[in-house]
Amino acid sequence: ARGRFGATPTASYGVAAREAIMGIPGSAHYASETQRFGATVSHQAVPEFQMLDAAHKARVKQAKALRTAYYTQRSEAISAALQSKKERLAEKRLDSIFDQRLRYNTSVAMENCAKLRH
Repeated sequence: ARGRFGATPTASYGVAAREAIMGIPGSAHYASETQRFGATVSHQAVPEFQMLDAAHKARVKQAKALRTAYYTQRSEAISAALQSKKERLAEKRLDSIFDQRLRYNTSVAMENCAKLRH
């Protein structure tokens, strides 16, 4: 037999049929031999797609936790720096008030001493 239109050798009819059904690498409907000959979903204890989905969700969750930890740590560091700056400023204000009060009391005391001498 000359095959289909004389182009396909008789010995490769099976290959041609296989490629028509399973596709060739790179085609949209291609299935590798591991996919075709692997256990079906009904024969797997936990289906592969569920394991892959769970693994993906775990990776996403871990990445989100890392991002959250980073930004939490960053905001805590910023707030701690601002807090220490505010505390230093408050301390300087109190020192200024005490110094002012001390100068006033010293001035009043010197004035009173001067009045007592006369």
